[in-house]
Amino acid sequence: MEEYLESSNALSGNTYKVEGTIDNRLDSWKGSDRLFSVQVGEASSFVPVLVPASLEANIQRGQRYVFKVRVLETGILEVLQLLKA
Repeated sequence: MEEYLESSNALSGNTYKVEGTIDNRLDSWKGSDRLFSVQVGEASSFVPVLVPASLEANIQRGQRYVFKVRVLETGILEVLQLLKA
């Protein structure tokens, strides 16, 4: 996570497993991809996680998940799979 926070662009295109707690929704779009702030690690770092509409998950604040993510060129983590922890 430290490497991601220092230089997310260097990790672009790579796939990782991230575990964290949903903090807040960062967009207000209805019926499309959703962007969340996720709290990860002991240092309480926050990362942007994009959940595609195709996953059809009912994500709520405070829920803990294990995400399989791909780092986009923008630095946002795109969710490929998610599982409630």
